Amino acid sequence: RARVGGQGAWTAGWSVNEDRQSSRWSVPKIGNGRSHGFDSALVAWRVSSTAMEIRDFDVLVVGGGLVGCSLVCTLAPLGLSVGLVDAGGGPMPLDTDPRKLALAAASLNALDTLGVLARLPGPPTPIRHLHVSREGDFGRIALDAAEFYRMAFGAVVLAGDLGAALQQALAALEGVRIVRGRAELGVVGADAEVDGYRSLRVQPNGTPPEVWRARLVVAADGTASPLRAAAGITADAYDYGP
Repeated sequence: RARVGGQGAWTAGWSVNEDRQSSRWSVPKIGNGRSHGFDSALVAWRVSSTAMEIRDFDVLVVGGGLVGCSLVCTLAPLGLSVGLVDAGGGPMPLDTDPRKLALAAASLNALDTLGVLARLPGPPTPIRHLHVSREGDFGRIALDAAEFYRMAFGAVVLAGDLGAALQQALAALEGVRIVRGRAELGVVGADAEVDGYRSLRVQPNGTPPEVWRARLVVAADGTASPLRAAAGITADAYDYGP
């Protein structure tokens, strides 16, 4: 039923047509000339006539950055079947990130519960004092954690260290399928569901494409998320200036 291949084959309830001259597959346009929910140009693929392997998940996370990896580490121990697709060509390059991240106490508690903090090369640097002001403006705010009967407001960690710790935590999980490659909407429309599943075409690096179906798809592939854009989900952006 969810098969791609052969002339006039049906994919999750939608027919696909073959352009024999270019070996190009596309979802037929309907109604106003657009495919169901998004432009068919976004979902034109080159695939062989053989059926793609189908994998089902409860949750599919697209994007293996700090957010995506943290979410997988949170959901997998709950007994959910989870898949992770990251566009990186090799090991996720989180351990080379030089940024310093200020994490609130709630975030630290969550990472500690997941066993991530224990994998850091050293303890996070506590944030005991906060000074908030703006150059050229009057006024400032100075806060001291001790005045609020707290050891610290949060802590600072290197993004690279946190990324490496998350990679180790991911490696320790069982039943999580992690693929380096691309994930694209298009097996069915971005707003369509079949038996409660949404379908994506996943192209692992160096292996044939697969169809991944999930009850929930999470676009964690960056601020300018290609997956979010393909799904037609808009976002408001605010520039705070220099």
